[in-house]
Amino acid sequence: MQTFSVKLESESVCIENLEGVSEEYKISEMTGDNLEAYFNSQRDKMDIKSDGTVSMKDYKGIYTSLLILTMVGPDDKPVSLTTLKSWPSRVQKALFEIAQRLNGLNVEAKEEAKND
Repeated sequence: MQTFSVKLESESVCIENLEGVSEEYKISEMTGDNLEAYFNSQRDKMDIKSDGTVSMKDYKGIYTSLLILTMVGPDDKPVSLTTLKSWPSRVQKALFEIAQRLNGLNVEAKEEAKND
């Protein structure tokens, strides 16, 4: 028999602000409702052809759309879109990859699921 925990997994990260002060943020696994909202937001950015091929027609917000649903700041409040957009793309990308992994949205997670 399998046992499942409903506790959301999370990972802490430190981000150094413009004043050079490091602050702790947390990236978490999403609830089912947030995952569905994320999938719906991404569907609108995809172009699905009649032959089943899929391509992205809009990359705007590709990182921030996931991070806004998964990340809280030092005050335990969601990080604002304005704040997320102000961070360098390399920081957004690294945080996005953590959020993908925690939520089973990356290639490695899909491969692990196939092997289970």
